[in-house]
Amino acid sequence: MADSTAAALRLAPVGRDTLQSRIVAQLQERLITGKFRPGEKLTLRALAKSLGTSLMPVRDALQHLHSIGALDVQPNRTVIVPIMNAGEILELSDIRCALEAIAAERLAKSIDSAGIHLLWEKYARMESLREHYGQAPYLHAHWDLHMTIARFSQANMLITMLKAVWLRIGPIVRPSPGQYHDVERSLHDHHAIVEAIVSHDAEAARRAVISDIREFFAAIVPLYQANAGE
Repeated sequence: MADSTAAALRLAPVGRDTLQSRIVAQLQERLITGKFRPGEKLTLRALAKSLGTSLMPVRDALQHLHSIGALDVQPNRTVIVPIMNAGEILELSDIRCALEAIAAERLAKSIDSAGIHLLWEKYARMESLREHYGQAPYLHAHWDLHMTIARFSQANMLITMLKAVWLRIGPIVRPSPGQYHDVERSLHDHHAIVEAIVSHDAEAARRAVISDIREFFAAIVPLYQANAGE
């Protein structure tokens, strides 16, 4: 038993890249679902403890997320979740509209029966979580539907850009219950998106995606008008 344990420990470094990838994925999940808030400081020790790992892979993961614009580093080297003003939020909204409209149009033109089934499955997941609106489970299902559309549009460069945008937006879009954008409106908008795509109506899919994004951000932006830079 002692020999096998020692052997397992000796093999541990081989999995470092995989470990770092898992840590990056977990931190991305926390950003996208709003578990990290704008301005929150992310310390190596606290994150390593919560993730159950050592400092080095967490440091590497934070450096990666900073390199793609998901996190900010202050002059004193403190890592924080970005704080954005209304203008920056509107810019990200415009970028999301442009990228996701392309994805929706492409998918509407090419979706097959398996894709149709999957999209309705993703929407049903959102529907089943209506009581968790504004909480991580619903926000993850919401993100999953949008990213499924992007993935199945077969636009790899678009997916990379869109994921970076979502990492910036995630911390600001976790509302309190009943705030910003009610669950019925959210479900209505996403049903319209899926319905247009599965009907192979590219123009309707483009309009539905843009309408969903515009309505949501129109409600959020006024809350950030007082932030620095406005």
